[in-house]
Order: sequence, then C-alpha cells, then structure tokens
Amino acid sequence: MLFFNTLQNVTKLSLCGADIGDKVIRSMLNMKMKFLDLSNTLSKAELISAFSALFETQNSSLIELRFARNNFDMTGYPLYFNSLRSLEVLDLSNNMIRNIYKDMFGQNLTLMFLSQNLITTWYFPMLSSGSKLKYLDLANNQISFISDAMLEDFYKLEFLDLDSNPLICHKKVVAMVCADVMNKTHNLTILGWQQYNCYDIISKSFRLFAQPEDCNEYYEEVSTTYDHGGGGGDNSTTDAPDSGRSVDDLFSRSNKIWVYLMIGTVVLTSAVGSIVYAKWWNIRCYIHRYFSLKKARLLRKEGDPLTRPDIHYDVFVSYSDVDRSWILDQLIPNIEGDSDISLCFHERDFKVGLGILENIIECMDRSRALLLIVSSAFVRSKWCQFEMHLAQYRLIETLRDQLVLVLLEDIPRKSRPQTLHHLMMTKTYLIWPRHPNKEEATELFWKRLKRALRPNYNYMFSA
Repeated sequence: MLFFNTLQNVTKLSLCGADIGDKVIRSMLNMKMKFLDLSNTLSKAELISAFSALFETQNSSLIELRFARNNFDMTGYPLYFNSLRSLEVLDLSNNMIRNIYKDMFGQNLTLMFLSQNLITTWYFPMLSSGSKLKYLDLANNQISFISDAMLEDFYKLEFLDLDSNPLICHKKVVAMVCADVMNKTHNLTILGWQQYNCYDIISKSFRLFAQPEDCNEYYEEVSTTYDHGGGGGDNSTTDAPDSGRSVDDLFSRSNKIWVYLMIGTVVLTSAVGSIVYAKWWNIRCYIHRYFSLKKARLLRKEGDPLTRPDIHYDVFVSYSDVDRSWILDQLIPNIEGDSDISLCFHERDFKVGLGILENIIECMDRSRALLLIVSSAFVRSKWCQFEMHLAQYRLIETLRDQLVLVLLEDIPRKSRPQTLHHLMMTKTYLIWPRHPNKEEATELFWKRLKRALRPNYNYMFSA
C-alpha cells in the first residue's frame, strides 16, 4: 500500500496479470493516471466495487484503459465505466459481455475493442448523434443479424471490424458490406471484409464476399428473396403461387441453385480449384495492387504525388511498446544519426491535444514511407494490428507503395495474421541478424534498410 502512495506522479501503470487486492487499489486512489492496464486482474468478485471506486477518482485524467481477459459480464453494471469522462480508448476484449449498453460509450471515446465476447444483435441505437467513436472492434462475437439500429450506429463510425461472426446472408449484411466495396455515401470502412463469410439460407452453405460484381448481383438476389419470402402461412413463397413470383421465376431460381451446387461440388473436388480458393485472397490483392500502380503512373504526368508539400517525414514507424528499447538503441541512432532520413514515431512526434486516431492518420499521410517493426509482441498487439490494416488501406488510397517490413524474430505461418502474411508474400522484408554481435551482418542490415527507406521515385511507379 505504501508503494503506490510514494508514486503519485506516475501517469502510466500496467498491472496486467497481477494478483492485486483491495489494499493495493486503495493506495492508487490519489494517483492521476493517463494509461492504466488492468487486464487479467479481476480474480475476485469483491474487486468489482474496488475498481469502480478507482474509476471515480480517475474521471478527468484517464485516457486509455485496458480491461481485457477479466471474464467480466456487464449485466447489472451498465454504468461501470461511465464515470471516465476523459477516456478515449477502452479495451474490453476477451470478456463475457453479452449486450451493448448506451452508457458504455463515453462522450470522448474514439476507439473501443470488444472482440472475443458474447455480443449479439441489438435493436435500439446505442451511439448518440454527437458520438466521437471512430473505431469499433466486434470481431469474434455472436452477431448473426444486422438490425436497422446497428446500421445506424455503424454509419457513425469510420472503421469497423466484424470478422469471425456467424453472419447470415441477409440483405442488410450484404448491403453494408457492398456499400463499403462500391463506395457508397458514408465514411465507414469495414476492415478485412474480403475475409468475411456469411451463411446462405438458400444454398445452406457458407459463402465468401468476393468481387464487387458478385456483391451487386447477390444483393439483388437476396433482397428479392427476403422481400417476398417472409412470414409463413398464406404469404409463403412455397405455398402461395400468387405471392408475386411466376412459375417461370421459380423454375429459373431452382435452376440457378442447382448450377451453383454443381459448380461448388466440382470446385471442392478439384485440386486446382482448391489451390485457387486457398490463394484467392492473395490473388485479389495482387490485382488491386496492379491497377493501383497503373493508375499512379498515369497521375505522374500531372505531378509526382511524392513531391507534394505536405510530406513532412521520410518514414512513419509502427512498433510494439515491448520493442521500444530496440527502437531507441538501434533504429534511431543508425537511421537518423547516420543519414538524412527523418523518422516519425508516436512517443516524440504525435501532436499534444490531438486524438490518437487523428495522430496516426495524419502522421501516416505526412510520411513518405511506412516501416513496420514486426515481432511476436507486434502480432499480439491490437494497436499494431490496427495500424497495419490502416497502413495498407492508406497506401492504396493515396497511390503509394512504399511499405518496408523488419522482422525482429521469426513469425511462424500459423501465428501470422492474414494481412501480415500477404505483405510478407508480396514485399521484400529485412530480418534483424540473429547474432547482432557480428559486425558484418549488422552493417549489411543497416545498409539495406537505408537503401529501402530513401526516396526511389522510379520504383514507386514501376509495374
């Protein structure tokens, strides 16, 4: 208890996995923290009220709270985090949360992680008109149906992750994903939509959202199905010939289903088809990248986008806090100290008073190239995964292709996220020498990295 009483000026504190009690929490009541990690600490039910009292004392100072892996169920505690008025980032991933509550979203909250919970469909809007929430992670939950209220909430966001949910191919799910693919009139970006599967009630199988053409065709098909096929009894499409469809329409629809089933059977039993299906995500990325670069070559005639005046840094660096010592002791002295390359990293270059998400986007846009420092900690970090997704999206959007990867350690294939695996398969990456004491290996590493980070305009517009 005396330990924390002597550290009242500490603003960042991580107790992740610590076995703490009520006395330790009471010793923290006078601290004014900006970052607090309480993941995997809720070992006793008595600590729920103790943490609540702690949050009351941090209502005007705490900016980021991590409360993951606590088996916490908010049933009966809808106002549990409501006192944290200054909170911008809230991580509640890997808990037992079953419902979304309106009071969960504070007035200043911009990023919220709710992956690996038990959240299902909600039917009343939860985000107010003045909500500042921009990123919502709902991956690995139990959402099967997208309601009108959910669509209203989602369209107030900028980024949404719904990966690994048991979605049903209802027209609202298709409309939301297709709206992102086909650039409809909202600002929502659905991260990783290429990997989304939904269950097709008609064919009784899972399908993958693929090309925009397929998306457009399927939207019309599913809309027709649900517009005319609801209810039961006399309104059933099976029992009522006068439900709005002719006999020819029914036969045509039946023939389509049989054709799809036959094609699916051939593909699944064919070795070549299996390989193409397994690599289809990568193939799409290759095609997207090719046309993006082709468009960039045409734009070069009107002026090289890399020489625009708003480029302020040479390289934006994305890394895990676990690798901070390598950044400070190795990367900065060898890149900024021995060359004219300027780095941008959050500890030094983020603007005070600007939101975390705004800082990330602005620094990426004002940097000529992006550098990802990949390690096992990087792969585990939700922040780093978000920055990697965002980096790939912003590069394609701004017609740039300078992204460099440095691997501090070997990342097994089964541990790589899909986006990282694709980048490693399509881009040359550097590996930090396993024996850094060998001068020749480290000299060669820094020489190759500097060459990769320096401006290379011809490479940027090569096919």
